[in-house]
Amino acid sequence: AFCGDHSPRQKVEAVPEKGTCCIICQEALDDDHPSFCTLVCPTCQHAWFHRRCVQRQAMCAGRCFQCPLCLDRQAFKREMLRMGIHVPNWPWQLLLCCSCAAEGTHRGCSHLGTSAQSWECEGCAGPGA
Repeated sequence: AFCGDHSPRQKVEAVPEKGTCCIICQEALDDDHPSFCTLVCPTCQHAWFHRRCVQRQAMCAGRCFQCPLCLDRQAFKREMLRMGIHVPNWPWQLLLCCSCAAEGTHRGCSHLGTSAQSWECEGCAGPGA
């Protein structure tokens, strides 16, 4: 947590035009300049966001987090991390059923550790297996 004097600030010259909306929720921005609650993509400087909206996007996108306008990943993610946006690193490894290969599960969703090399679906393993 930072006080107002020490919170990170974006180093961009961009200022949103009057009536600019958050590119994610399409509602009016809270401020008319970059601030703690109003963020801008450092690459295109045309994509403006509410902090809460870009945080929700980061939580859903995980490793695929990018600017929804210019699609930049590296500079966008680096700047959002610097500004305090949490970007999870989801382990989206998909394991297919080792018996039928017709069903699959995400390693993380099924709470399988990294040592698990195989998984069997309920249809093949039977209920409760």
